[in-house]
Amino acid sequence: MLYRDDKKAFIMRENEWEIAQEEIKGLRNFYRTVIPWWVARHVYKKGIDTSFSKFPIDIERWAKSDPEPVIIPTPPDRKLLKHQEEAVMWLNWIKQFDMFTGGLLADEMGLGKTISAIAFANYLRPEGVLVVAPAHLLENWKKEISRWQTLETEAGLKYNIKVVKGKKKFTLDDLKNSWLLVSYSSLHKILPEGGVEKALIIADESHYIKNIKTKRFKAFENIHRRIHTHAESKGGFAFTLLMTGTPIKNRADDLYPAWRLIVDARYEPYLTSQSRWNGRYVYYEQKKVGRNKWAWVKVGNKNETELRLRLSTIMLRRKKEDVLDLPDKVYQYLSVPVPSALSKKFQEILDLLEKEGHKVRFGEHIQQVLQEVGLRKVSPAVDLIKDIVEERGAVVVWAYHHSVIDALYEELSKKGLSVVKADGRDNDAVKQKAVEDFQKGKYDVFVAGLTAMNTGYTLTRANTTVFVQTNFTPADMRQAEDRIHRIGQDKDTLVIYLTASGTTEEAVLRKWQDKEASAERIVDGQKAKRKIIT
Repeated sequence: MLYRDDKKAFIMRENEWEIAQEEIKGLRNFYRTVIPWWVARHVYKKGIDTSFSKFPIDIERWAKSDPEPVIIPTPPDRKLLKHQEEAVMWLNWIKQFDMFTGGLLADEMGLGKTISAIAFANYLRPEGVLVVAPAHLLENWKKEISRWQTLETEAGLKYNIKVVKGKKKFTLDDLKNSWLLVSYSSLHKILPEGGVEKALIIADESHYIKNIKTKRFKAFENIHRRIHTHAESKGGFAFTLLMTGTPIKNRADDLYPAWRLIVDARYEPYLTSQSRWNGRYVYYEQKKVGRNKWAWVKVGNKNETELRLRLSTIMLRRKKEDVLDLPDKVYQYLSVPVPSALSKKFQEILDLLEKEGHKVRFGEHIQQVLQEVGLRKVSPAVDLIKDIVEERGAVVVWAYHHSVIDALYEELSKKGLSVVKADGRDNDAVKQKAVEDFQKGKYDVFVAGLTAMNTGYTLTRANTTVFVQTNFTPADMRQAEDRIHRIGQDKDTLVIYLTASGTTEEAVLRKWQDKEASAERIVDGQKAKRKIIT
């Protein structure tokens, strides 16, 4: 059954995506309303009898229609890929219905979501476009807009590209005939005053606002609501496009902010709060958190089929193997020696991670141990990387601590290899230049900071990537892997993780497959596929 709340409910069989008539009735009873609108398309496509409860006319119109081809303007020297054209078709389709204030483009990393978004803007022809993105991606957005935009003023001039930086304040009137680019951390510099009649909001890497309690989310939601309210009062339109390759980083509660932003609350009276959403889709277990203290802890997802159906109404998700002829990723785990005293300390941390997961606070002591383990891996990593360059060509190397990044850079340079590095200490222009120089062939090794460089950059000149350190966050590691496994990659792709001998680090890293599989059951309807060399 689909609607049990017991522990078995969130462990779904791989292809269990059918929904029967009695379960439709169960949904109606659970939500105390007509059949939930978000199953309507499934109902009509499967020919399920709904005579016991009809859909409203606007829902029926949406459920029975499909995206239609559109003519998308592009610069003379540019051509969209088929899946990018289809993204524009889908976004234009859902824009026609009142229950949506936007859409979630969740194509897998490496499929060119940035270009799809610019193409949608070209088609939509808004009076202004607000792009919100992590700070390190603004330069890339500026470059791609310059290459792809066709938006022009009545005088025939291209729309301006403005970047919010420094102390200068902006208002929503600055959107007029412009692309206004702002980082999530600088949203407070845009005053919610004024606006335009026709607006497009693009939130790149929207998992940055997956927590509704943060100032970042509240600032974005405030701007989002102001732009929509102003546009509607003028008889125009506003559309919010959320984009991320990882809609779920940890659990199903990550999806609530997107649902809240995109779906008109009038169509969803039941799930009006994060707590209600979590109660329906997040599985809790009671765990001991102190000497005499117990607490309910999030441990997984439940009602995944229902959530999958709900999510499919607002999300377009394609995987690389579905739309591109990319080679598979092959994984290899290599053990490197670490002194026994250090491996014992590291094992204690791994045990804590196994027990507490992301509840673990990486304080000074833990960071020191992780850093020491990383430094111990540098010497064998350098020897491995030298061999890789000779046999397979360019390579991307990942580390977490600055001291490890610096040590890798220095030791690789001593070996005579051409090396470039970039991490959180560098500004966006320096990072972008390092990426461009690597892609042009000026360097054979790119040493990258895991959390600073794992999104938005293309490093497809390499077809091998080596993780000297990780942060044990599946989504971050997957994003880092996909810097080399994306549009433009035509060679077999090898992903190598270096693990500490005498510890369970390899087992912990492999365990993230299960976590990723849970997320993929929700967004893709299937498990993650990994080829592993042992």
